[in-house]
Amino acid sequence: MKTAQIKDPTPDTLREAADLLRAGEAIICPSDANYGLAVDPFNRRAVERCFEIKKRSGNKPLTLFIADPKAWKLYGEAENAALVDALADLYWPGPLNIVVTKRPDAPDLSLEPTETIAIACHANPVIHDLIRTFGGPIAMTSANLSGTFADALVGLEAALEHLGSDVKLALRGGKITTTKSTTIVRVGADMTLLREGDLSFERIQREVMQRLSAGNGQSMDTEKDL
Repeated sequence: MKTAQIKDPTPDTLREAADLLRAGEAIICPSDANYGLAVDPFNRRAVERCFEIKKRSGNKPLTLFIADPKAWKLYGEAENAALVDALADLYWPGPLNIVVTKRPDAPDLSLEPTETIAIACHANPVIHDLIRTFGGPIAMTSANLSGTFADALVGLEAALEHLGSDVKLALRGGKITTTKSTTIVRVGADMTLLREGDLSFERIQREVMQRLSAGNGQSMDTEKDL
């Protein structure tokens, strides 16, 4: 059985990876937590193929990965945009995914209609370099078959074991430095916890409140929804 070629993220390899994404292919790429299955978010067939490869439920959207923290406003909006800006300033690049309302011109990253979009800006240099080489954001989900790895991170070996036969290229990204999947919060008028990783919700609440209070005296409401 054929499996993905594993390559170091040299400039030539990154160009190869970007070309594969533009051609509608999926590749394996590291993030701040799991190795992920990455595709072009604006190629609908590539997004659908990502769900097929992973055997993922169609109502669980992929995450949009950006390289510039300020670029979230190109794809999402929130009633409390100042709160999203504070989160981005404090924790991006880093292992935090933020769910906001999807802008009409943002890519559809689910197989079913959704009004929200999850956006991430991770610190891993490989994904940053890939996004910049590709020339825009990429869509990604953890590189494992759906329903597995509930309590563990997906490393390169596991990613290849699960999905290697369905992709042509896997980018080597070094050691994963987190112990859990990324923290996910949703922001509208306030902030809700969707999943807690190494970055605790308690810390986020405290530090964001301090940032907003120091900036303009604005307060926020938070709700923990596990």
